[in-house]
Amino acid sequence: MIIETTKKDKYGRHVGLLLLNGQDVNLEQLRAGLAWYYREYERELTPDLRKNYVMAEAEAKDARVGLWSDAQPVPPWQWRHPARF
Repeated sequence: MIIETTKKDKYGRHVGLLLLNGQDVNLEQLRAGLAWYYREYERELTPDLRKNYVMAEAEAKDARVGLWSDAQPVPPWQWRHPARF
């Protein structure tokens, strides 16, 4: 396992890329429909990672796998702060 941390968030948590046997764990979660692509911080990603993450999420949505099997999945940022939406 390789963890490439790039920064800490406002809560002091490490943010970065997790590779397991050469595979990007974030990308695999998106492909499986087990995660959302959080676009608020996409400018911090390389153009290739952005492209791959967008495509992986779109493919999961089209295949209706994971959280996309729900007719109206609620994004975590909306679930945590419903009054804002």
